[in-house]
This record gives sequence, structure tokens and C-alpha cells, in this order.
Amino acid sequence: MKKIAYFALSFSILAAVACKNNDATSQKIDFTQSYENAALALTSAQNNYNTALTSNDTSKINIARKELETATTNYVTSKNDLIKNGGTVKQEYESNLTKSEQTLSKIIPAATTSTKPDSAIGGKVGQAINNGTKKVDDTKNAVHSTATNVIDKANNAVQNIAAKKAKTQDNIKKAGENFQKNIEDTKAKGKKLNEDVKNLFK
Repeated sequence: MKKIAYFALSFSILAAVACKNNDATSQKIDFTQSYENAALALTSAQNNYNTALTSNDTSKINIARKELETATTNYVTSKNDLIKNGGTVKQEYESNLTKSEQTLSKIIPAATTSTKPDSAIGGKVGQAINNGTKKVDDTKNAVHSTATNVIDKANNAVQNIAAKKAKTQDNIKKAGENFQKNIEDTKAKGKKLNEDVKNLFK
């Protein structure tokens, strides 16, 4: 009966170790998928920025630039997580990162437009032009304000995700440490049980 109990305990220990190895493999796959998603997002952001440049629209350029900055940061974070967990980065994605960093290092001068009407135009015509110009400026400012709010919300969401991710990783680490300690304790108990069983048959 004691032999059966000993074999059952040994089997439980082996099963626990195998389960831990499977969890580690699953975690590595998650980091790889996160890295792939970040790389695709970076490529998309770079393409959107190139498109915005051709429009010569300052608001679109600023929004696309912010998107590219966020995508670059997310890619670097995902890459570092992947490397820490034994993954390998792809040279193709690293080349895209280099292009994005070079793009962001360039200063894009803001487009300036003269809105002052010709001084020779007066009366109602001049007033109408001024009013029209003011409406255009107000509309542009409203669009820019809305875009800024959207970007700020997106940045806050990214930061919240990063914080939750860090907390999850910390919890995983602590759980792993506790699990390892439990395994070591179980092994010690199993060893003692083995010795006790051997002593019974002496």
C-alpha cells in the first residue's frame, strides 16, 4: 500500500513539472503574437504617415506622426518583452523600426497660410473675406482639438494596457516562484517518504 502511495506521489510531481513547461511555452507564444501585432501596427502607421505627407495637410500630418510615435514605442516594448522571454526578432521588422525612427527624427515644419486680405479690398467685400477666413480657422481649430482629444485617449489606453501588462507579468513571476517553491517542498517530502519506505523494508 505504501509503495502505491509513493508511486502516486512521484507521478503527481512529474505531472506538475510538465504542466509548468507547457505554461512557459504558452507564455512565449503570447509574447510572439504581441510582437507580430506591434510590427504590423508599426508598418501601417508608417504607411499612414507617408500618405499624410502627400496631402500637405498639417492636421493629418500631426495625427499620423503621433500614431507613428505610439506604434514605434509599442513595437520596442513588445520586442524587449519577446527577447526577455527567449524569442527572436525579425530583421524585416527591425528595418521598419529604423525607417520609423529616421522619419520621427526629422522636423516637419508647420505649414503657414496667410489669411490677411489685400489691404485694397474694403467695405463689405473685405468684411466677408475676413468672416470666411475666421470660420475656416475656427473649423480647423475644432478639428485639431478633436483629434488631440482622440490621441490623448488612445495614449491613456496604451498606458493602461502597459500597466496591466506589467502587473500581469509580475503576478506570473510571483506565481512561478511560488509554484517552484511548492515543487521543491513536494520533492523534499517525496524524498523523505522514499527514505521512510526504504527503511520499512530493511
